[in-house]
Amino acid sequence: MLSVVTGFRAVLGAGCHRGPGSSHSQVRHAGHNKWSKIKKLKGANDLQRAKRTSKITSQIISSVKAGGGETDPAHNLYLASALQMAREHQMPKATLETALKKAVGGGSDGTEDLHSSVYEGLAPPGVAIIIEALTANKNRAFAEIRHALTKRGGSMTPVSYLFTKRGRIVFGAGSSGHSLSEMEENAIEAEVEDIVNLDETDQTVEVYCGVKDVLAITKKLSKIGYEMKEFEMAYISSEKVDVPEDAAENFGSLLDQLEGMDDVVKVHHNAS
Repeated sequence: MLSVVTGFRAVLGAGCHRGPGSSHSQVRHAGHNKWSKIKKLKGANDLQRAKRTSKITSQIISSVKAGGGETDPAHNLYLASALQMAREHQMPKATLETALKKAVGGGSDGTEDLHSSVYEGLAPPGVAIIIEALTANKNRAFAEIRHALTKRGGSMTPVSYLFTKRGRIVFGAGSSGHSLSEMEENAIEAEVEDIVNLDETDQTVEVYCGVKDVLAITKKLSKIGYEMKEFEMAYISSEKVDVPEDAAENFGSLLDQLEGMDDVVKVHHNAS
Protein backbone atom coordinates (compact mmCIF):
# COMPACT_ATOMS: atom_id res chain seq x y z
CA MET A 1 0.00 0.00 0.00
CA LEU A 2 2.96 2.31 0.56
CA SER A 3 3.64 2.42 -3.17
CA VAL A 4 0.05 3.51 -3.83
CA VAL A 5 0.22 6.38 -1.34
CA THR A 6 3.69 7.40 -2.49
CA GLY A 7 2.57 7.40 -6.12
CA PHE A 8 -0.48 9.47 -5.22
CA ARG A 9 1.74 12.10 -3.58
CA ALA A 10 3.89 12.15 -6.70
CA VAL A 11 0.83 12.87 -8.85
CA LEU A 12 -0.11 15.81 -6.61
CA GLY A 13 3.46 16.90 -5.86
CA ALA A 14 4.40 20.57 -5.94
CA GLY A 15 7.44 22.54 -6.99
CA CYS A 16 8.16 25.97 -8.41
CA HIS A 17 9.23 25.88 -12.04
CA ARG A 18 7.36 26.42 -15.28
CA GLY A 19 6.91 23.86 -18.01
CA PRO A 20 7.99 24.22 -21.63
CA GLY A 21 6.19 26.68 -23.85
CA SER A 22 3.55 25.87 -26.44
CA SER A 23 1.55 27.68 -29.08
CA HIS A 24 -1.38 29.76 -27.81
CA SER A 25 -3.22 29.23 -31.09
CA GLN A 26 -3.72 25.54 -30.30
CA VAL A 27 -5.90 26.31 -27.25
CA ARG A 28 -9.63 26.93 -27.56
CA HIS A 29 -11.81 28.67 -24.99
CA ALA A 30 -14.83 26.45 -24.46
CA GLY A 31 -18.12 27.48 -22.89
CA HIS A 32 -18.81 26.77 -19.22
CA ASN A 33 -22.17 25.35 -18.12
CA LYS A 34 -24.06 26.55 -15.05
CA TRP A 35 -25.20 23.10 -13.90
CA SER A 36 -21.78 22.11 -12.54
CA LYS A 37 -21.77 25.33 -10.50
CA ILE A 38 -25.27 24.68 -9.15
CA LYS A 39 -24.16 21.21 -8.10
CA LYS A 40 -21.19 22.65 -6.19
CA LEU A 41 -23.36 25.12 -4.31
CA LYS A 42 -25.62 22.42 -2.86
CA GLY A 43 -24.64 21.45 0.67
CA ALA A 44 -24.32 17.78 1.61
CA ASN A 45 -25.99 16.38 4.72
CA ASP A 46 -24.57 13.50 6.76
CA LEU A 47 -26.46 10.87 4.77
CA GLN A 48 -25.24 12.29 1.46
CA ARG A 49 -21.66 12.43 2.74
CA ALA A 50 -21.85 8.81 3.89
CA LYS A 51 -23.22 7.76 0.52
CA ARG A 52 -20.48 9.70 -1.26
CA THR A 53 -17.81 8.04 0.90
CA SER A 54 -19.23 4.63 0.00
CA LYS A 55 -19.17 5.48 -3.72
CA ILE A 56 -15.57 6.70 -3.61
CA THR A 57 -14.52 3.58 -1.69
CA SER A 58 -16.04 1.40 -4.41
CA GLN A 59 -14.36 3.50 -7.10
CA ILE A 60 -10.93 3.13 -5.47
CA ILE A 61 -11.35 -0.63 -5.32
CA SER A 62 -12.62 -0.99 -8.89
CA SER A 63 -10.08 1.47 -10.33
CA VAL A 64 -7.26 -1.00 -9.83
CA LYS A 65 -9.15 -3.56 -11.92
CA ALA A 66 -10.02 -0.92 -14.53
CA GLY A 67 -6.35 0.03 -14.71
CA GLY A 68 -5.27 -3.53 -15.45
CA GLY A 69 -4.12 -4.19 -11.89
CA GLU A 70 -1.87 -1.10 -11.78
CA THR A 71 -1.66 0.17 -8.18
CA ASP A 72 0.53 3.20 -8.85
CA PRO A 73 -1.74 6.24 -9.44
CA ALA A 74 1.06 7.86 -11.43
CA HIS A 75 0.30 5.26 -14.11
CA ASN A 76 -3.40 4.65 -13.45
CA LEU A 77 -5.70 7.62 -14.16
CA TYR A 78 -8.73 5.79 -12.74
CA LEU A 79 -7.01 5.29 -9.37
CA ALA A 80 -5.47 8.78 -9.33
CA SER A 81 -8.89 10.34 -9.99
CA ALA A 82 -10.58 8.23 -7.29
CA LEU A 83 -7.88 9.14 -4.75
CA GLN A 84 -8.22 12.80 -5.64
CA MET A 85 -11.97 12.60 -5.01
CA ALA A 86 -11.24 11.00 -1.63
CA ARG A 87 -8.93 13.91 -0.83
CA GLU A 88 -11.44 16.51 -2.03
CA HIS A 89 -14.23 15.02 0.11
CA GLN A 90 -11.90 14.66 3.12
CA MET A 91 -12.41 10.93 3.42
CA PRO A 92 -11.32 9.68 6.86
CA LYS A 93 -7.78 8.26 6.82
CA ALA A 94 -8.88 4.87 8.19
CA THR A 95 -11.56 4.54 5.49
CA LEU A 96 -9.09 5.44 2.76
CA GLU A 97 -6.50 2.94 4.02
CA THR A 98 -9.11 0.17 4.16
CA ALA A 99 -10.16 0.93 0.58
CA LEU A 100 -6.53 0.87 -0.59
CA LYS A 101 -5.91 -2.47 1.13
CA LYS A 102 -8.97 -3.94 -0.58
CA ALA A 103 -7.87 -2.49 -3.92
CA VAL A 104 -4.46 -4.11 -3.60
CA GLY A 105 -5.41 -7.39 -1.98
CA GLY A 106 -9.12 -7.81 -2.62
CA GLY A 107 -11.90 -7.89 -0.06
CA SER A 108 -14.56 -10.22 1.27
CA ASP A 109 -17.50 -7.79 1.19
CA GLY A 110 -18.53 -8.31 -2.46
CA THR A 111 -16.93 -5.12 -3.77
CA GLU A 112 -14.66 -7.16 -6.01
CA ASP A 113 -17.79 -8.21 -7.94
CA LEU A 114 -18.68 -4.66 -8.96
CA HIS A 115 -18.87 -4.00 -12.69
CA SER A 116 -18.58 -0.73 -14.60
CA SER A 117 -21.53 0.07 -16.85
CA VAL A 118 -22.45 3.06 -19.01
CA TYR A 119 -26.07 4.00 -19.72
CA GLU A 120 -27.33 6.55 -22.23
CA GLY A 121 -30.52 8.55 -22.35
CA LEU A 122 -32.36 11.66 -23.41
CA ALA A 123 -33.89 13.95 -20.81
CA PRO A 124 -36.40 16.70 -21.45
CA PRO A 125 -35.96 19.21 -23.01
CA GLY A 126 -33.69 17.20 -25.33
CA VAL A 127 -30.62 17.01 -23.08
CA ALA A 128 -28.35 14.04 -23.78
CA ILE A 129 -27.16 12.19 -20.68
CA ILE A 130 -24.47 9.56 -20.11
CA ILE A 131 -24.52 7.80 -16.74
CA GLU A 132 -21.51 5.91 -15.42
CA ALA A 133 -22.40 3.23 -12.88
CA LEU A 134 -20.51 0.80 -10.68
CA THR A 135 -22.84 -2.03 -9.79
CA ALA A 136 -23.11 -5.66 -8.78
CA ASN A 137 -26.47 -5.87 -10.55
CA LYS A 138 -26.60 -4.34 -14.04
CA ASN A 139 -30.30 -5.14 -14.47
CA ARG A 140 -31.18 -3.28 -11.27
CA ALA A 141 -29.10 -0.26 -12.24
CA PHE A 142 -30.67 -0.16 -15.71
CA ALA A 143 -34.20 -0.39 -14.29
CA GLU A 144 -33.63 2.39 -11.74
CA ILE A 145 -32.06 4.74 -14.29
CA ARG A 146 -34.75 4.06 -16.89
CA HIS A 147 -37.49 4.70 -14.31
CA ALA A 148 -35.92 8.03 -13.30
CA LEU A 149 -35.77 9.14 -16.94
CA THR A 150 -39.18 7.94 -18.11
CA LYS A 151 -41.14 9.38 -15.18
CA ARG A 152 -39.85 12.82 -16.15
CA GLY A 153 -40.58 12.42 -19.85
CA GLY A 154 -37.17 11.13 -20.90
CA SER A 155 -36.01 7.84 -22.39
CA MET A 156 -33.11 5.43 -22.66
CA THR A 157 -31.62 5.95 -26.09
CA PRO A 158 -28.14 6.07 -27.70
CA VAL A 159 -26.50 9.51 -27.32
CA SER A 160 -22.79 8.70 -27.02
CA TYR A 161 -22.22 9.91 -30.60
CA LEU A 162 -22.76 13.43 -29.24
CA PHE A 163 -19.87 13.12 -26.77
CA THR A 164 -16.11 12.75 -26.81
CA LYS A 165 -14.02 11.28 -23.99
CA ARG A 166 -11.64 13.97 -22.76
CA GLY A 167 -9.48 14.73 -19.77
CA ARG A 168 -10.83 17.41 -17.44
CA ILE A 169 -8.75 19.27 -14.85
CA VAL A 170 -9.70 21.96 -12.35
CA PHE A 171 -6.89 23.63 -10.41
CA GLY A 172 -6.28 26.56 -8.08
CA ALA A 173 -3.29 28.78 -7.37
CA GLY A 174 -2.14 26.69 -4.42
CA SER A 175 1.20 27.94 -3.07
CA SER A 176 2.09 29.81 -6.27
CA GLY A 177 0.26 33.04 -5.48
CA HIS A 178 -0.58 33.37 -9.18
CA SER A 179 -3.49 35.28 -10.66
CA LEU A 180 -6.07 33.67 -12.93
CA SER A 181 -4.36 35.11 -15.99
CA GLU A 182 -1.01 33.64 -14.91
CA MET A 183 -2.66 30.29 -14.24
CA GLU A 184 -4.26 30.42 -17.69
CA GLU A 185 -0.89 31.20 -19.28
CA ASN A 186 0.77 28.26 -17.56
CA ALA A 187 -2.11 25.95 -18.51
CA ILE A 188 -1.48 26.88 -22.14
CA GLU A 189 2.23 26.19 -21.70
CA ALA A 190 1.36 22.82 -20.17
CA GLU A 191 -0.31 22.04 -23.53
CA VAL A 192 -3.98 21.81 -22.55
CA GLU A 193 -6.44 21.79 -25.45
CA ASP A 194 -9.29 23.97 -24.13
CA ILE A 195 -9.59 26.63 -21.45
CA VAL A 196 -13.12 25.97 -20.21
CA ASN A 197 -13.63 28.39 -17.35
CA LEU A 198 -11.80 31.00 -15.26
CA ASP A 199 -13.77 31.09 -12.00
CA GLU A 200 -13.20 34.42 -10.25
CA THR A 201 -15.18 33.33 -7.18
CA ASP A 202 -13.31 30.08 -6.54
CA GLN A 203 -10.10 31.35 -8.17
CA THR A 204 -9.82 28.18 -10.24
CA VAL A 205 -9.14 27.31 -13.86
CA GLU A 206 -10.94 24.47 -15.66
CA VAL A 207 -9.32 22.93 -18.73
CA TYR A 208 -9.76 20.03 -21.14
CA CYS A 209 -7.01 17.85 -22.57
CA GLY A 210 -6.48 14.42 -24.08
CA VAL A 211 -7.33 11.56 -21.73
CA LYS A 212 -3.82 10.14 -22.04
CA ASP A 213 -2.36 13.54 -21.12
CA VAL A 214 -4.20 14.12 -17.83
CA LEU A 215 -1.55 12.81 -15.46
CA ALA A 216 1.33 14.44 -17.34
CA ILE A 217 -0.42 17.83 -17.31
CA THR A 218 -1.40 17.59 -13.63
CA LYS A 219 2.27 16.90 -12.84
CA LYS A 220 3.40 19.96 -14.81
CA LEU A 221 0.86 22.19 -13.09
CA SER A 222 1.61 20.75 -9.65
CA LYS A 223 5.30 21.51 -10.07
CA ILE A 224 4.42 25.20 -10.39
CA GLY A 225 2.69 24.99 -7.03
CA TYR A 226 -0.89 24.74 -8.25
CA GLU A 227 -3.45 22.73 -6.30
CA MET A 228 -5.33 20.10 -8.28
CA LYS A 229 -9.00 20.36 -7.29
CA GLU A 230 -10.39 17.79 -9.75
CA PHE A 231 -9.08 15.67 -12.58
CA GLU A 232 -10.89 12.93 -14.44
CA MET A 233 -11.95 11.36 -17.71
CA ALA A 234 -15.21 13.02 -18.76
CA TYR A 235 -17.71 12.79 -21.59
CA ILE A 236 -17.78 16.22 -23.23
CA SER A 237 -20.21 17.41 -25.90
CA SER A 238 -19.74 20.39 -28.20
CA GLU A 239 -23.47 20.41 -28.96
CA LYS A 240 -25.00 22.20 -25.98
CA VAL A 241 -28.70 22.36 -25.17
CA ASP A 242 -30.29 25.31 -23.37
CA VAL A 243 -32.65 24.35 -20.55
CA PRO A 244 -35.58 26.82 -20.47
CA GLU A 245 -36.67 28.20 -17.13
CA ASP A 246 -39.90 26.20 -17.07
CA ALA A 247 -37.94 22.93 -17.46
CA ALA A 248 -35.06 23.73 -15.11
CA GLU A 249 -36.67 22.34 -11.94
CA ASN A 250 -37.59 19.04 -13.61
CA PHE A 251 -34.11 18.65 -15.08
CA GLY A 252 -32.40 19.57 -11.80
CA SER A 253 -34.52 17.01 -9.94
CA LEU A 254 -33.55 14.35 -12.45
CA LEU A 255 -29.86 15.08 -11.94
CA ASP A 256 -30.31 14.93 -8.17
CA GLN A 257 -32.09 11.57 -8.39
CA LEU A 258 -29.52 10.02 -10.72
CA GLU A 259 -26.53 11.27 -8.73
CA GLY A 260 -28.16 10.05 -5.52
CA MET A 261 -28.45 6.45 -6.72
CA ASP A 262 -26.14 4.01 -4.96
CA ASP A 263 -24.91 2.52 -8.24
CA VAL A 264 -24.32 5.79 -10.10
CA VAL A 265 -20.77 7.17 -10.10
CA LYS A 266 -20.97 10.11 -12.52
CA VAL A 267 -23.56 11.83 -14.68
CA HIS A 268 -22.46 13.65 -17.85
CA HIS A 269 -24.78 15.81 -19.96
CA ASN A 270 -24.79 18.50 -22.62
CA ALA A 271 -27.00 21.06 -20.88
CA SER A 272 -25.55 24.56 -21.09
